[in-house]
Amino acid sequence: MSVNGFSPGTYTYWCDFGSGGDQSFQVGISSSPQTFDNGRTCQDGIRGDTVWVTIGSVSSNTITVG
Repeated sequence: MSVNGFSPGTYTYWCDFGSGGDQSFQVGISSSPQTFDNGRTCQDGIRGDTVWVTIGSVSSNTITVG
């Protein structure tokens, strides 16, 4: 995942699913922009479901599971 515009610090990010069952994880950001893979990705196997990530009040683009 890539983030841009965040100050260094520890953040909670939410994997939001259109079908529900949202999950939260912690991530440490040391610079901006930054790309990370902390092994806690937003996995969704429900065809047609939507997924997006939220950190604070900032949400990512929404994708649809193929």
